[in-house]
Amino acid sequence: MTHRTRLWSATLAGWLVLGLAAKAPAAAATTVLVTPSVTAAPIDTTYCRVVNVGTRTITVRIEHLGVKGTWYGDDFLDVAPGTVGIKAPFVVGISMNVHCRFSGDFLKTEVRASIDIKSGTTNRSVVVAPAR
Repeated sequence: MTHRTRLWSATLAGWLVLGLAAKAPAAAATTVLVTPSVTAAPIDTTYCRVVNVGTRTITVRIEHLGVKGTWYGDDFLDVAPGTVGIKAPFVVGISMNVHCRFSGDFLKTEVRASIDIKSGTTNRSVVVAPAR
């Protein structure tokens, strides 16, 4: 084999490897969205809420967390297109900061996620903070 033939073969092999790598599917990555921390009064209830605006059912892990990362619980929800998934109400019981974390195999553009605080006296949402 001549030098020119070896060079041509190496170049062709390199282009083939690059071409195959470009067509290989990307590994699925877990998307994580986190809300800001909000302060809930002792009589208020916090909800972690996710709306699926995509076209396929997604599975979302929804976690309630404290300001120092204290874990208060989680749920895994299958959320169909056009529907809302809500983490079971978390009654704080004392005034404290809480936030929500949403994770799963979905695109950020497929969901709208937030933490909501519902007043314990009026039963209305008093805070809605979006996740990013």
